[in-house]
Amino acid sequence: MKTRIAAALGLCCMLALCLALAACGGPKVDTSGYLGEWVLASSSDENIDEESVKLADSLGLESKLVLNEDGTGQLVVLSSAKDITWTATSETEGTISTGGDDGTMKLHESSLSIDVDETHMTFNRP
Repeated sequence: MKTRIAAALGLCCMLALCLALAACGGPKVDTSGYLGEWVLASSSDENIDEESVKLADSLGLESKLVLNEDGTGQLVVLSSAKDITWTATSETEGTISTGGDDGTMKLHESSLSIDVDETHMTFNRP
């Protein structure tokens, strides 16, 4: 009788532990708003203003951000590409790393802004 009670109690404890561990995962963040290609619209870098972005585009020099579902991507500025990693911390905020330089991302209705070091960049959908 005691062994059955001990076994049942042990089974209940294991079940409670499994439920507690499953709850620790937390809800997944919907990243669908971040995914895909974004085109550079403006930058706080004095060498990359709106006019220079338009001129570069007309010359075929791309400036874009590509965010993949697996948390990787590319930041391309004037056709010079850097591999990046990114994480959505919420449906409107995230982090980005460009190989040693870490920054923050904010998703707005129709744009995505990135702040890395002292540089602020705004991207729009193409």
